[in-house]
Amino acid sequence: MRHNKKRVIKICEELTAFLLRMGATEIESKLQREAGHYRLTYRADYTPACRGELEELKEYFNRSGRFGAVEEYWELAGSSDMGDGSELLLIGMMTEQADIQLTDAQVELKLMI
Repeated sequence: MRHNKKRVIKICEELTAFLLRMGATEIESKLQREAGHYRLTYRADYTPACRGELEELKEYFNRSGRFGAVEEYWELAGSSDMGDGSELLLIGMMTEQADIQLTDAQVELKLMI
């Protein structure tokens, strides 16, 4: 259980940092613990020039991986200031379900972890 909480905290940290890099000036987040998983919702504005990177986020979150290997790698990866997307790819691998909606002014992320 402790690892699940640490994983959720790290995911929240990475998504918040990513949205800030996308130019967000206002970020709303909601975390709900449900039976067997967590539901995470983010809403944020973004800089229009960053729309392509947000579109790529959909690709990251539509990949799947072996959870055990991902968990082990996550621990080894630790914190990184590199913007290569590796942390986002790991989040995508640990996400059971993801829905990303973009408008001209806002992004909404809904994840089940």
